This record gives sequence, C-alpha cells and structure tokens, in this order.
Amino acid sequence: MSVFCDEQHELTLRDISKYGENLALFDALSTVVQADLEARPVSSDFVEPYDPAIKQAISISQLNSNYSDLLFEHDIRPDKAVLEEMIAETSDFHRDKRQAFRTKAYPKQIWKDGVPFSYHKSMNKLKKTSVMSAMNFFQRHTCIRFRPRKKEKQYLYYIGHDQGCWSSVGRDGSQGQQWLSIGDGCEPFGISSHEVAHALGLFHEQSRYDRDKHVQVLANRVPNGLYYNFGKVGPSQLKTYGVPYEIGSVMHYGPTEFSKQPNVPSVIANDPNFQYTMGSLTGPTFLDVRLLNLHYDCLSRCTLRAKCFNGGYNNPNHCGYCKCPEGFSGRDCSRREKPTVPGCGGLIRVTRATRKLRIHIKPNKNAKYLRTCAYHLVAPKGRKIEMRLKQLGGTLCESGCWRQAIELKPQRDKRGTGYRFCCPGYANRKLISADHFVPLFLFTRTGDTKAVVTFKIHRKQGREGSSGDEELGEELDSADLSDYLLNEGIEEEPNGHDEATVIEDPEEGGQKSETTEAPAFVTATKQQGPDFEAELLNGSETGGLDKEDDDEKPEILAEFPAGEVDPLSYIHPADLPSDEDLEATIANEEPIDTSAFSAGSNPAQNSVPFSEASKELKS
Repeated sequence: MSVFCDEQHELTLRDISKYGENLALFDALSTVVQADLEARPVSSDFVEPYDPAIKQAISISQLNSNYSDLLFEHDIRPDKAVLEEMIAETSDFHRDKRQAFRTKAYPKQIWKDGVPFSYHKSMNKLKKTSVMSAMNFFQRHTCIRFRPRKKEKQYLYYIGHDQGCWSSVGRDGSQGQQWLSIGDGCEPFGISSHEVAHALGLFHEQSRYDRDKHVQVLANRVPNGLYYNFGKVGPSQLKTYGVPYEIGSVMHYGPTEFSKQPNVPSVIANDPNFQYTMGSLTGPTFLDVRLLNLHYDCLSRCTLRAKCFNGGYNNPNHCGYCKCPEGFSGRDCSRREKPTVPGCGGLIRVTRATRKLRIHIKPNKNAKYLRTCAYHLVAPKGRKIEMRLKQLGGTLCESGCWRQAIELKPQRDKRGTGYRFCCPGYANRKLISADHFVPLFLFTRTGDTKAVVTFKIHRKQGREGSSGDEELGEELDSADLSDYLLNEGIEEEPNGHDEATVIEDPEEGGQKSETTEAPAFVTATKQQGPDFEAELLNGSETGGLDKEDDDEKPEILAEFPAGEVDPLSYIHPADLPSDEDLEATIANEEPIDTSAFSAGSNPAQNSVPFSEASKELKS
C-alpha cells in the first residue's frame, strides 16, 4: 500500500537522497577527467570573455545550484553504474569508435510501449503548458507517444514543487514513479524539452566520446571539484547512431557552464565561428529529433520510403515524405524553407562581383513565435561563396544566440545548426563556404533586428596567384542554378530495412522531385512588407561594397527587450495545448507515492554507504 505525503511537506530530491551518496564517485571522476583535460593542451587566445554586463536570464545550472552535490552535469539524477563506467573508461583512456543512452540493458531504458505520465498537484497551468508542448513536439516529430497514466507501474511523474529542473536519463525501471522536476524558473520550452529529452534517453551533447573533435574544455577555467561534470560517456553506454555532433543542440552546454568566472568561457568551439551557437534554448534541433527517431527505431515503421535530398530522412509519421533540416522543405527536401515573415526571403544569385544584402525585421510586440527571414545564397556547383557580416543590431549577446541572431550554414553538411552571431566582435569576419550554397536566416520574436551581409564567388587562387575565373567571364555569373538543391542526402548508418520501397518514379505512383522548374531569384532592389525591409545592392567585380558602411552602426543589446523573456515564447503553435487539454489534466494528477522511498528501499540511494564507498575508491 502506498504512503502519501502530508499537506505540510512534500518530499524533495534531498529528502529521498542520502547525504553525500555520490560524492565519492564525483571526486573519483573529477580526478580522471582533470588528468584527461590537462593532457590535452589547447589555445584559448581567440576566445574573448563575455561582457559581464550582459544579463543571462536563463541558466539551468543556476536554477539547480542548491542541488549541485546531488545532480550530475547540473540536471541529471545520477546512476551509480553509469558513473562507475565513466570512471573506468576515462581512466583507461578508452577511445573506441562506437547519443543516446544505450547500456547492456537496452532496450529496457527506452519507453517501447509509449510513455505513461501523470502530474503532481504543484504543476500549475504554466508548467503544464510547457511540458505538454514538449510532449506534443516529440509526438509530432517522432514515433514516441505519451499517454496519461492509468495503472502502469512505471511512468513519468512531473513535479513542480521542488527546486530546479532535472530528470533521469532514459526509462529507469527501479524508480516506478520516475520524477521529472519543472521547478520555478524552468518553464521555458527550451528547458522543459531538454528535460523530457533526458527522460527519453538523451545525454548532454558534450558528453559524447568524440566531443574533443568539436569543442575543448579548458582545465584551468574549471574549479577543481567540478571536473566530473565534463566526463565523457563511453561507447558501452552511449550510441551516436552515426549522427554528427550537434553544437547547437538543446542538449549542449553553454560556453560558460561550470566556469570559475561567469563571463569567461570554459568550453570553446574548435571552429570559433560556432562559439555562440552553443547553449541554445530554442528547442530540439533537426539532429536532436533524428537521434531519437533512430534510438526508438522509428524509421522501421515505413515500408514506403521517399528519396530525400539535403540530409533529409523519411518521416515516421508520414511515410513517403521526408523530414527536412532547417532551411529546407518540400516532400523530398528539395525546396527552400519559407520564411515566417511573409515575403522576407528568397534565392539570391552569387556572382563574381560583391553583392550586399540588408535585412531589417521591424518590432512587433504581439508576435508569439519566432519571426524569420530565410534566404539561400547560391553560386554555381563546384564554387564556394565568400561572405562578410558587416553589421548586426537589435540582438542580445547570449549563449546560443537563440532569441535574436543571424545564422549562416556554410558547412557542407547542412543538417546541423550553423554559425550563429548575436554578439560584437564578429564584424567583417570573412567566411568561406564549403560548397555552392548557403542558407541564411535572420530571426527575432518581438524585437527590432537588423543585419548586413556582403558576398561574392570565392576566387580560386592558381599557382601564379590568378583566380582562373577571368576566362569564364559572364558564364560564371549566368550559370544554370536550377539543380542547386538536388544534393544527395547523407546516411548515418544502415537501418536494416533495405526491403522498404523507395519511391522515385511518378509513373509508378512514386514521388517526383519538386525542383522541376528554374528557381526564381530575387531581382528587385528592395523588398518590403508590414514586418520587414530588405535591400539587395550590386557592386563591381573589383569591389566597392566591402568597405565599411557610413551609416550608424546598430547596437548590440545589453538587456532583454520587453516580452522576450516570456517562458512560453518559441513554442510552435502546433504544439501548444488547448484550454480543454489543460483542463483535462486535473484528472491526471496524483500524489507522490512514497512507498519506494521508505527506509532501505530508496532506488536513488547507493546500496553501499558513502563512507565505505569512499574507502573502496581510495583503495
């Protein structure tokens, strides 16, 4: 028979945890992680400290500061077996190629029959709206299904009375009532979706075994006792499914997490242009969703498969159609994604002569979702694009650049988040694309945001210093670009479902590529609408537009614009629950079941007392 808490005091994480239960393991992991980091000297000269005046309004680590001795990586209820394995693998410098949580007990850690859930009464309307939006998001983009709990013994339990935002990783069969905390301040969608993703099986992105290829942790900027938060999860417990590292993942640390100084980065990107992409709280990215679809084997649901371009993959909720990376759309991902600011976007031909694009999204205090201008800069195949960010204004300088920013995707693999810029110090930086086209986005919600970018075909340098472009002349500027989006997708790993039918022939009921006509390029000098203004200027082949602008430079914001900290911002309208849905949740509320937390049976407690565990580790 269950024992329920009284009205005076509800159980909290500290109540159900033994004092110092994981400190010995944390200390041991810190020792081996510190040794690993110090053996990897890195240069941080190019990373400037952040402006200390900038207000960082949201930080999971700050929200969870009172539980820093109990939580792993600031928001994970630690599993003793996972910590022990991390210590063993790190101390052995295990580097096998082998981000989801997948131990030897897999698939017991996934919710293979759906995710039953219920609420504690402390989950108010705001908190329920946030977690329901997160569940709706994952249902809309994956095959994972959530349902109100009936009599299931294992279920997800949302609590709002405790401090902080935290969860276990994956389905923990030892818990029964598996807590997921949405404390005060944890209501933003980027946080609730982060915690739900933990419960579904995702670790933090920077815990991947291959993270050193993408980011570096600066050992001299991390306090001695906190190195354990930068441990790497080894191949025995983490499987990447071949999905590339996503520096813009909602599961990735911000650059200043666990730093000795709050405005000095402890994590730096190997490519400095990705420095401000880390720490985004917009919500799960294309690759975050892709990882969950692979982890739950969602792609096996479809026997009818589409051929997808530009890194898209088959939609498990709509067989025969593709799920597309940000910047792409259409049944087969062969179209440019439409802007959410009507008219603010298009295809722009890149020529030998420098061209300049000015974009201005006007303020709109009534905006409820991200407003985005979306362009594709397109050069002939086989050529690269040279770009410079000349101006940026009306953006808040913060980790992740997730409220107002400009984003460019010059990388060849365009499935991941691109370079995001929202801070000073990046003006006039030259960027060279890896291939022939670059998706470009300027986004904000309510704010007044501007950007100016110049671009041209990157000149190839021959042995004598000449570019070799002169002989091509105008042919380069008038080349046929109609097939610029017909780029074969990238497969991570064979999924074992080769018997599926790939539909390509329209005469046999299959799909036809949607890029069948020559794309319409922006030719007008000016575009404008109620919410935006854009201007496209042409220069000469010898330059003229690369010079500094004479007009006043827009300012980078030092504080949040009014309305930008609304916790329900950035939730897609399709994911917001209705008032009727929220009203129905009352029937799904239940008290804390304390039977699992009676003396000696707390699944969160170590079976070995702390003092004995400490002696064991020292020996």
